[in-house]
Amino acid sequence: MGAGCERSHRVGVTSVVSERCGCVPELINDNGFTFDPTNEHQLTERLLEMASLSDEDRKRLGDNSYRIAANFAPERFGEGLERAAKRGDGSAQRDFGVMDRALLLVTASYAR
Repeated sequence: MGAGCERSHRVGVTSVVSERCGCVPELINDNGFTFDPTNEHQLTERLLEMASLSDEDRKRLGDNSYRIAANFAPERFGEGLERAAKRGDGSAQRDFGVMDRALLLVTASYAR
């Protein structure tokens, strides 16, 4: 995740992020701007676009940033981890079938 993006989202700031940044699909969603990193003119356009936002648009984008940041809060991570642990606790181990055992034997014989 883009640490700079996440920090700006937590304080409700609009972001301008490279399209090649891995966090774009998760963190830029009606709350900021993207640009082609090989196109300096496009970056300039995005910065000017951001600078010319009305107060209303700036607030809307900032509110969207807060909403997105909430999905990455430590509490949310903890909830997901807890759900995963509960699923792991209740799952029975699968019994190996004849084909599974045969594959294990063949694999073991090649490992020697």
